[in-house]
Amino acid sequence: MRKTTLPQQPALDRQRIIQTALDLIDTQGLAGFSIRQVAKALGVYPTAIYWHVPNLAALQAAVVAHVQHGMMPSPDLASWQDWLKQLLHNFREKVKAHPNTAPLIGAHLSANSEVDLVQVEYILGKLQEAGFVMPALLHAYNTVVAAMTGFTTLEFAAQPEDDMENWQQQLQHRLDTLESGRYPVLASLLPGVQNQGFIFRWDNGKQQPMDTSFDHYTETVILGLEQLLARQSTRPAEEIKA
Repeated sequence: MRKTTLPQQPALDRQRIIQTALDLIDTQGLAGFSIRQVAKALGVYPTAIYWHVPNLAALQAAVVAHVQHGMMPSPDLASWQDWLKQLLHNFREKVKAHPNTAPLIGAHLSANSEVDLVQVEYILGKLQEAGFVMPALLHAYNTVVAAMTGFTTLEFAAQPEDDMENWQQQLQHRLDTLESGRYPVLASLLPGVQNQGFIFRWDNGKQQPMDTSFDHYTETVILGLEQLLARQSTRPAEEIKA
């Protein structure tokens, strides 16, 4: 009788754990996401996961870093403006591919030991190349990181996972029954902003991307940085306070 050989599972390692966690977040969302879920998907006990990541927060941070990997634009782009614009677009595409990670981005990007420091080096280097010097360089860097995360995390913000249809209907009903006397500006603009503008959306970027608004947003950020750079050249450094 021939002995059946079961297929050998890949060795458990940190990268496999992170990829499995991302797969679960992609398919099931963040609600109820846990180390136990990851362990079950990998066919191991939770204690095996803790050999590679110390806790759930560390695993989430590693997932955020994994999603962002490879987003740096080519250094050969013609101008620092083009480079930064491409960076913002690249980041958005990364989150668009894994929209359920959007709620994690702000929490785990502001201070994340998992973030690839090469990314930070590239951004600082490109701003320095543009002509920024401290302390304006710091302000420009903070602006870029905030710009990179802010619009996109709002665009792909999580929707209620329980009774979403009812939540959407309630939001639509509230806008449909808006008191025009109390909110005259909003009422007059409502046909153009409902489900299109932040606060008035019942679909997020997965169902209805905000491509045109994002293009305007990136243009505004770049123009603002250009103004900061120009102001820096006409003011003493000590006047540009943190």
